[in-house]
Amino acid sequence: MKRVFGVLTLTALIAMPTAVLANDGNAATSASGQKGLFNLIYGENLCHGQWAFSTYYNKWDRRVHSDPELLVIDPLWTDWDMDVERASIAIGYGLTDKVELSLMLPYWSFDGEDIHGVNQGKGHLNGRTFEGRIDQQGIGNLRLGAKFNLTRNDTYATALMAYVDAPTGDDDESVVTGDTGLGLTFAYNNIAGWVFNLGYFSPGDSDFGDVSDEVQIGLGYGHDITDSFEWITELAGTLYTDSNGEHDNADITSGGRWRLSNPEWAFNAGLRVDLSDTSFDYTPIGGVIGLSYSPKNRFGLTVEKDGSGTGSVSGDKIDCGSECSATYHCGATVELTATPDPKSRFDGWEGDCVGSDPSVTITLDGDKTCTAKFVKLYDLTVEIARKKHADGDEPGDGFVRGDLECRDSCTITRDVNTEINLEAVAAKSSTFEGWTVDCSGSDSSTSVTLNADKTCVATFVGPPRPCVDEPIAGTYEKCGRFDASHSCDSETWTQLINGYAANGSDVPAGQQPNDANEKKTTLCEVVNFLRQCSEFKACVAGRDGSRENHCTAEERAAKVVGFFNAQADYPFFKDIAGRVEMAPNCQAEDGSGQSVEIFLDK
Repeated sequence: MKRVFGVLTLTALIAMPTAVLANDGNAATSASGQKGLFNLIYGENLCHGQWAFSTYYNKWDRRVHSDPELLVIDPLWTDWDMDVERASIAIGYGLTDKVELSLMLPYWSFDGEDIHGVNQGKGHLNGRTFEGRIDQQGIGNLRLGAKFNLTRNDTYATALMAYVDAPTGDDDESVVTGDTGLGLTFAYNNIAGWVFNLGYFSPGDSDFGDVSDEVQIGLGYGHDITDSFEWITELAGTLYTDSNGEHDNADITSGGRWRLSNPEWAFNAGLRVDLSDTSFDYTPIGGVIGLSYSPKNRFGLTVEKDGSGTGSVSGDKIDCGSECSATYHCGATVELTATPDPKSRFDGWEGDCVGSDPSVTITLDGDKTCTAKFVKLYDLTVEIARKKHADGDEPGDGFVRGDLECRDSCTITRDVNTEINLEAVAAKSSTFEGWTVDCSGSDSSTSVTLNADKTCVATFVGPPRPCVDEPIAGTYEKCGRFDASHSCDSETWTQLINGYAANGSDVPAGQQPNDANEKKTTLCEVVNFLRQCSEFKACVAGRDGSRENHCTAEERAAKVVGFFNAQADYPFFKDIAGRVEMAPNCQAEDGSGQSVEIFLDK
C-alpha cells in the first residue's frame, strides 16, 4: 500500500504545471530566515529596513541504513525507520539593499523505531552514527546568517549566504553536535521562476564522534497560478563527505503558498518524499507547513498623464504612451523625462514626482506613481488689413496692442482657454474700420478666448482725397449767379449725370448718400464731382489768382447750393441744398485755411 501511494505521489509531482514566477519579488522566508521557497533561498535580498518572519514545521521520514560490519555478523539485521522533525522560527532584516541579516532557532525531534532484527545494532543517518533505537528531542543551535547580494538585474539575481550555528542547543544524544557549525551557500534565481542552491555545511564534532560535513544542492521552481496562489516544487539533496555514502538523500517537496488578505502574509504547505529510499514496500513520506511574512523587494513605478494636452514620458523600462508601468528592485533610481507633443506644453509633475523640470529622478523605496501634466496650446494670428478709402488713393495703416503688439502679421501661442485682449490703434490720417474672422465689431478694443486656433484681422482705412490745394491756372470769372446757362453744355452734362445720378440711384459710392435723412454730401465731394465737368474749376485758397479776397466759406457754400438749385432739370440736384455741408478739411479758419469756390470759364 505504501508503494502504491508513493508512486501516485511522484506521478502528481511530475505532472505539476510549469510557468513563470511572478516578478514582484514577493516570496516567503525559508527556515533559515532568507527570502525563498520552502527551504531553498533566493539570490534576492530584503530591502534596507525591511524585515521578514516565518515559522515552519518540517518532517523527514528517513531510513537508518544498516552498518556493513554488522550485516556480516547478523545477516538478519535490516534497516530501521526514523522520523526527523524540526519546528523553527526565523526572522530576517535588510541591513542595506544588498545585505540581509537573519536569525533562526530550531527545535529538533528524532523518533526512531525498533530494529527489524533479532539483535540490536547500529546504523548511519544524516552524517551521524545511531545505535539501536533513539528517541530524543530538544532545542537546536541558534543559526546566525548574513546574505550578500552579488548580482541583480531584471533577468536573474545571485547571492552568497554565510551562516554560523552557535553551540547553544541540546547536545545530548545527537540533537546537536555541541560544536560550532559553519555554512556557506550560493543562491540563484531567475525571472523564469527557477531557484538553485549550492552549499557546504560543517556541523562540527559531536561527543559521540565525528559528524560528516554536508554538500547541499537544491533546485526549485515556483509558479503563480492565481494572484493569491503560488505552486512550489523543490528537489533538494545532501551528500555526506564520509566514506559511507549509503545515507545520502534527495527529497522532492511540492505544494503551495496561499497569500492572505495582506499578500505579504502567506500560508505554506507541501508534501515531501525521500527519493533516495523508495522501494517496493516503502515510500518515506514527509512534509512542510508554515506561516510566513515577507514584504516585496521589487516595487512598481506607474506613470500617468493628465491635462488638456498630450505628450510622452520616457525612462528606464518606461515608454509612456505604450508602456506606462514597470517593476524595479528596491533602491533603484529611475530618471523620467516628459516630452510634450506639438501644440502642447509640459506643466509639471504630480504624485510621487514633483517639480516643473521635464526630467526628474525618483528612488524606488516603495510603489510609486508619477503624473505628468500637459496643457494644450493654441495659436492666435493677428493680421493688419490696409484698405483704401472709397474716394482715396492711400491705404490705411495702424497696429494692434494689448496682450501682444503686432504691426504687420504675427502669431502667439497660449494655453487653451486663455483670454487675450486686443486694441487696434489707427495711424494718423487713417481710421479703424473693424475686426473680422474670429474677432468682430467696430470697437477698437476686443478679446478672444483660445479654445481653438484663431485669427483676428484689424482693418484700417486710408483718408479720402483732399480738396485741390492749389488754384487752377487760367483766367477765371467769379460766378455772380448760378443757373443752367452757366453749366456745362447740355450734351456733356447729360452724359455726366445720366451715368451717375439717374433718379439719384447710380451715384458713385463716394458721392451717393445712404439715406437722404442720414447722410449729407460733403462740399469736398461736390467739388470733386464738379471737376469732372471741364467747364467747372475750383480754387481752395483764400484768394483767387488776382489775389482778390473771396467771400467767406459760408457764402461760397451758399453759392454752390444756389448753383445746384438752378439745375432743376436734373433729378440728382433736386433739393440738393438740404444735403450740402462743409467738410472740416475744406473749411476756412479766419480766412487762412482751406476753402472752396466754384468758378466758370469766361
